[in-house]
Amino acid sequence: MHVIFLAFKDYCIGNTFKAECGTNEIVVMSHAFYGIMKLGSCIKQTEDWAVGCSKNVIQRADRHCSGRLKRCEFLPVTIFDDLNPCNAALRTYFEADYVCRGVSNRFSNCDSSIIQLGLDETRYLASMSSFSSATCHNYKIRAAQGYTFNITLHDFFTEQRNPDDTEKERAVCSSNKRRNHVLKTTTNSVEIRLNEIKEMRFLLEITVLGCPEPNEPPENGWIRSETDGSFVTGCHGSDETWPLTCKDQRWVYPITTCKLKIYNIRVEESFLESRKGKAILGATILGCFIAFFVPFIILTILRVRMIKKEKERFENKFGIMKLPETYPGANFIVAPVGSYSRQSSGGSSHLYESTSAYQKQ
Repeated sequence: MHVIFLAFKDYCIGNTFKAECGTNEIVVMSHAFYGIMKLGSCIKQTEDWAVGCSKNVIQRADRHCSGRLKRCEFLPVTIFDDLNPCNAALRTYFEADYVCRGVSNRFSNCDSSIIQLGLDETRYLASMSSFSSATCHNYKIRAAQGYTFNITLHDFFTEQRNPDDTEKERAVCSSNKRRNHVLKTTTNSVEIRLNEIKEMRFLLEITVLGCPEPNEPPENGWIRSETDGSFVTGCHGSDETWPLTCKDQRWVYPITTCKLKIYNIRVEESFLESRKGKAILGATILGCFIAFFVPFIILTILRVRMIKKEKERFENKFGIMKLPETYPGANFIVAPVGSYSRQSSGGSSHLYESTSAYQKQ
């Protein structure tokens, strides 16, 4: 924004008022009085009672000059003489001042007419009639998360509004008030659509309000966004919270540093990962093997032996002899038939097993 501040300048009868601004700047009248304000270059001497007779003619000066691009000029006596508050016989003059406001209307591509605003920044949009060539109709105003906008209409449009009144969309209409508050947004984004109205010049002032979304938590702490859009902060390891306050477009932190709580925590190596643990685990497995499998093997061996002895005892008890199924060199099979005979000879007895021999076929 380019602003030129000028000391009040006197324009005597017959003098032309001229305002000069730069490229993409419009003229905005900031002071306009007509009459006899003081003795000076235009009125060197007059009746004492006449000094101070004057009238604020800013509204008429606006209609002739404010909102024009780069420059404007007019002859004050032809514009304000019918408003002369002084005696018609007295000479009067025009006292004026103006500022140049840089506007953001110019875009080479209207599809990309996005205006990004930062902290403490103000932008202006002029009416379509302020330009001799076509400009964009729609403008998207953006700011960082957490910011809002205050939009003020200069010169003509809408009735006075409560600064806290917010709406998602509002039509702005002309009124007899020179500077009117239009609306205060609730978000960090707004779209403005300008209608092309002939011979009606105005200026929209867009100012950033609020604070950007906080992203710097206190040392050893954190920041959290609440459902109502507010922010709270706290310390790690604690459930206590404190609200952040937005003041002069900056966040005020109730705490800046969190004290760390020190706990005596002994961290040991995992039992299964330590060498001692592995050795104990191996010994446990070996012990389980010895305790369960070795007795099982011993019992199995003993059981086999017991079965064998039981079989031998049974065979001895019933006189069962084990004979080979075949005799070497003999072509017959010997099969027991289970008959026995006892013979005595010489005072001794012998037990013979009767056998039957079957010639192999």
